[in-house]
Amino acid sequence: MVKPFKPGTDNVPPGKYREVGPRGGRIPNERIVTIDEGDRLPPTKKAGDGWLHMTPHKSGTDNLPAGKYIEVGPNGEKLEKEHIISIDRGDRLPPVKKAGNGWFRM
Repeated sequence: MVKPFKPGTDNVPPGKYREVGPRGGRIPNERIVTIDEGDRLPPTKKAGDGWLHMTPHKSGTDNLPAGKYIEVGPNGEKLEKEHIISIDRGDRLPPVKKAGNGWFRM
């Protein structure tokens, strides 16, 4: 399961973020925001909600934060068969199983 970022979190990867419920589920009237490098995530409409990164990292990307990453579809959708990896700081993301897929940090 991909954990959403809390409002006010800074130093998140740049890209598009979708407002989601406390466990990462879709909510009515969700907002989508674009975050540039160094920006802070804005407050959510409801306490407990969070932000989910919508732009997957490409294979071969390096200098990402250490941790677990999950392979997702081209639009960030969950795959039928989960593929989870762990990387250390400075490691490159490995190839994906299907062209167009990417990686999300868990």
